[in-house]
Amino acid sequence: MNIYIAGAVVAAGLIALLLYLASPHQKLMRQQPPVKAIYISCAILVILAFVMLDGVFGPAISVYFLLTVIMLVWSIIPISVGYFRKQQAEAEK
Repeated sequence: MNIYIAGAVVAAGLIALLLYLASPHQKLMRQQPPVKAIYISCAILVILAFVMLDGVFGPAISVYFLLTVIMLVWSIIPISVGYFRKQQAEAEK
C-alpha cells in the first residue's frame, strides 16, 4: 500500500517537472523540448498516478492528493533552478 503512495508521489513529481519544461519561460534547459510529447507523457503519468492512489484512497482524495503534490513540486522547481543557476554563476567568477 505504501509503495503505491510513493509511486504516485514520484509520478506527480515527474508530472510537475515535465509541465515546467513545457513552459516557454523555463530556465532548466537551454532549448525547449517537444511540448506535444511532454503533454502525452504527463497524461499517461496522471492516469498511472491516479490509478495507484485510487487503490489506496477514494477517487476524490486521490485527485486532491495528486493535485496538491503537483502544485507543491511545481512551486519548488523555479526557486531551485534560480538558486542553482546563481550558485553556478558565482562559481564561474
